[in-house]
Amino acid sequence: PIENVWKLLKEAIVMRHPELSDMPKNNHALQILCQAAVKAWEEMQDDLFEKLVTSIQRRLQAVINANG
Repeated sequence: PIENVWKLLKEAIVMRHPELSDMPKNNHALQILCQAAVKAWEEMQDDLFEKLVTSIQRRLQAVINANG
């Protein structure tokens, strides 16, 4: 589930601040990135995390069914 959360977090940051990809890697860009990450994290709905956790059993079974 954490990979899914990272993906969604990254998508939210890029959507809100696409200019970050073109900014120089400096303290100003880092501040913007941190603020965007906190905002994106706070906007994630609790039910998203619940759905990801409850899907683990189904995902594991899919791996077993596919023989690894």
